[in-house]
Amino acid sequence: MRGTTLIVTEKSFNKDKLRSADYIESDNFLIYKEFNKKFTNEKIFKEDDELLIVIDGVILNDKELKNKYVATDNFSLIKNMYKSLGINLVDSLRGNFYGIIYDKKKNVWSVFTNHLGNKPLYYFFDKSKGSLVVSSDLFDLVKSLRELGIRANIDEIGAYYMLTFGYMIADTTLIKDVKRIEPGTILTLEDKKINLNQYYFLDNENYLTDSEDKIIDNMYELFNDSIDKSFRKDRENGYKHISYLSGGLDSRMIAVGAKKLGYDDITTITFSENYSRDEKIARDIAADFKLNSIFRSLNNGNFLMNIDEAVEGNFGQNIYSGAIHLVSTNNLVNFDEFGFIHNGNLADVMHGDYIDAPKHTPPSIENWMYSRILKDKVDFISPMIKEKYSNEEKFAIYNRGINGMYNGSVSALGISETCEPFTNQDVIEYCSRMEPKHKYKEAVFLKMIQKYYPEATNYKWQKWNINPTEFNAKFMGTVFGKAFRVLDGQIQRFGSQSNNMNPFEKWYSTNDNLRNFITKYLKENLYLLDGYSELKSDCEKLINSNKVIEKTQVMTLLNFIKRINDIYE
Repeated sequence: MRGTTLIVTEKSFNKDKLRSADYIESDNFLIYKEFNKKFTNEKIFKEDDELLIVIDGVILNDKELKNKYVATDNFSLIKNMYKSLGINLVDSLRGNFYGIIYDKKKNVWSVFTNHLGNKPLYYFFDKSKGSLVVSSDLFDLVKSLRELGIRANIDEIGAYYMLTFGYMIADTTLIKDVKRIEPGTILTLEDKKINLNQYYFLDNENYLTDSEDKIIDNMYELFNDSIDKSFRKDRENGYKHISYLSGGLDSRMIAVGAKKLGYDDITTITFSENYSRDEKIARDIAADFKLNSIFRSLNNGNFLMNIDEAVEGNFGQNIYSGAIHLVSTNNLVNFDEFGFIHNGNLADVMHGDYIDAPKHTPPSIENWMYSRILKDKVDFISPMIKEKYSNEEKFAIYNRGINGMYNGSVSALGISETCEPFTNQDVIEYCSRMEPKHKYKEAVFLKMIQKYYPEATNYKWQKWNINPTEFNAKFMGTVFGKAFRVLDGQIQRFGSQSNNMNPFEKWYSTNDNLRNFITKYLKENLYLLDGYSELKSDCEKLINSNKVIEKTQVMTLLNFIKRINDIYE
C-alpha cells in the first residue's frame, strides 16, 4: 500500500484486513496511510476535535504561509488557513501534494489534488448508498472494494485508451466506475452526495502582454525561484540532492540552475545505452560541473522483462515500457541520503514542445497515440476532447503530459517525493499564457538559456546534435539546418540510434531472451481476455504487428487484469 486510503460508508466491513499501522477510524469511516519515509516532518496525518487533516507531500511555501497565518507547524497552518479561507486554501499551497480534510462539525469531507495532480488520487462512489472510497494507491482501492463486497471490472474504454494512447484520457482508469480526481480539483462529500470543483485549469489563451525581453526575464526569475525552493527544502531537511540528467535541455537546466544558485553535493542519474548521446552529453556536464554521477546502462533491453515492477509503480495506468527503464534504475540506487528526486518532467509547458505551429490548433487525438491500429475505437471522444481542452497544447499537457509522461514521477513516489521545477504553479500560470509564437520550436526558452545560462549551451543538445547556442538556433531555422536535421534523422533511423533512449526494435531483434519473454508472456496471458471477445481480437492485432511498443501496450493491460483477479482470489 502506498499513500492514503479513505473509506466513508455506513456498511459494515472487515477493517482489520485493510488497516495499516497508522489509521484513524470512526463508526462510518476508516482512513489509513503508509507514506514514503521522506520529509516526514512536512506531512500531516492528524485530527483534533474540529478537523481531521491529511497532507501527503511537501508544501514548498509553508514558511511564508506560517508567518501569514501565525502557525508553528503544518497541522496548525492548514487549520488556520481552513478557518480563514475554507477549502479554497488549497489554491495558496505550492508543491507536490494531495490532501484530505474532514470538517467534523459540518460532517463534510474534502479531498483535493494540487494544481497538476502530481500525486494522483482515485475514487469510487456508490450513489445509492453514499459510500466513497478514495486512495492514492489504485490497487489498495480495489482491495477496499473487495472488502465492501464490490467487484472491480475492467473499463473497456480505458482498455482501448491503453491500446491506442498508452495512457488514460481525462479521469478514466482501467477500472469501471473508478475515476481519477483530475488535476486542480476538490472532491466534496456532503449529505451522501459528491461534488467535483476544478479550482485550477490551465489558461493558455489569455495571452501575456509583456514584451519578449520581459517574458525571458520573468521566465528566468520564476524558474530560478522554483529551483531554489525545492533544493532549499532538501537542505532544510538534511538531505543531499539528486536529479536525473540526460542529453536534453530539461534535466540539464535543473542541475545547472541549482549549481548556479550555490547548491553543491548534487548527484545525477543517467540511464541510456552505452555511448548514446544521452550518456556522452550527461557525462561531460557532470564532469565539468563537479556533479556526482550514476550511470545505468540499458544495453540489450533486458530491463523490459521487469514488467511487474513497472505496473506496480504506476498502477497499470501507463504503458509499462515507458517507465520501466526509470523504475528499474531507481531500484538499483540507494536514496536514503537524498531528498526530492528532481526531474525535468513537463518542461513542455514552459518551452512549448506540445506546440507544432506558431498558433494554437484544434486538438487532434491521433497525434498523441503510440498505436493507431485501433484508432477507430476511440474516435468517439474527439468532440468531448475539443470541448474540454479547446486546443492541441492544452489536450497534450493534461493527457500526454500529466496522464502519460508524468508516469516516471508517479512510479518513484514509493521511494521518495519528486519535484519538477517546471511544474511549479507560478511557472505554469505565467508560461502557459505565452503566445504560441514564443513557444514554437522552443524559441523563447532557448533565448532564456542563452541569456541567463550560457554555460548550459557549451554541450550538445541531443535533439539537434549540436550546441543550443544563438548561432545554431538561427542555423537550425534555415534550409541548411532543416537538411541537417533530416540527414541526422536518417542516420539515427538506419544507423547508430544513438539518439534513441529506447531502441525497442533493435533490442527485440538482437536479444533472444527478451524476444522470447515477450512472446511467451503474451501467449500465456492472453486468456485473461476470454470474457472480452472483441477486446481480445483487437489485442491480437497489436500482438501481430511489427512494433514492439504495441506488444507492450497489450502486456500492460494483461498484467493489470491479472493483478485485479489476484486481489479477488
